[in-house]
Amino acid sequence: MKNQCRAFFMEAKWFNEGYIPTVEEYMKVSITSAAYYVFASISFLTIGNNAASKQVYEWAQTDPILLRATSVIGRFVNDIASHKFEQERGHVASAVECYMKQYGVSEEEAVTELQKQVVNAWKDIIEDYMKSSKLFPSFILDHVLNVARLSDLFYKEEDGYTFADGETKRFITLMLKNPMPI
Repeated sequence: MKNQCRAFFMEAKWFNEGYIPTVEEYMKVSITSAAYYVFASISFLTIGNNAASKQVYEWAQTDPILLRATSVIGRFVNDIASHKFEQERGHVASAVECYMKQYGVSEEEAVTELQKQVVNAWKDIIEDYMKSSKLFPSFILDHVLNVARLSDLFYKEEDGYTFADGETKRFITLMLKNPMPI
């Protein structure tokens, strides 16, 4: 939680100073502020029957590739989908603006490159999932994977988190009206 507060403070400082960090600086801070590690760790609590052992939480604290890649996906798809609206309303620079400034490229080129990094992060997830499945049961790892899947759901076509009345509302309505059998 302290790291989260530090990240929020740094983003506020950047915004107030009009500072656009490098992509590397941005990612170091924004991965923490986006809280994907927190979401994944909290999701372990929902497993039940104390299935998530102390070892699982210790593993999550080691910054495993699976969690880092999930965070990269979440951060980049969020930024790609929401950066225009966020800049209009006043917000810290997104990965898109950081990339544009650092490499002197257009918005379209920055988005294309960030999308490539999302694809690479999915590859990292698959690879680390396979390695980590030797240490933990798949139902533990699936909780981390599902955080990445949710990011894809919310941000693939639009900013479905901020503007939840579109596809997000339709998806949730479908899930509630037609729940999947267990």
